[in-house]
Amino acid sequence: MQNDTYFAFLNIFHMLLQLYKNVAERGRWASRLMEAHDLYRQGRVNEALLLYTITAELGYEVAQTNVAYILDQGRILIDFIILIISS
Repeated sequence: MQNDTYFAFLNIFHMLLQLYKNVAERGRWASRLMEAHDLYRQGRVNEALLLYTITAELGYEVAQTNVAYILDQGRILIDFIILIISS
């Protein structure tokens, strides 16, 4: 019986954690993610990368993944990397 209670608690805790994460990621800062996405779709990759980098530093997994994707694709200018490193 204790194991059932323990696993029920873990399931509820996991669900609450996911809900909290969803709410936290949909705050006003989420508009920066949408703006970055729009910039990327317009081909303004360096600007999109800058916004994604800012939100990635705040801990947003989507932004971290997008930064990694853009860097992996090699679709940025060297000037942008120098700007980020020197900041």
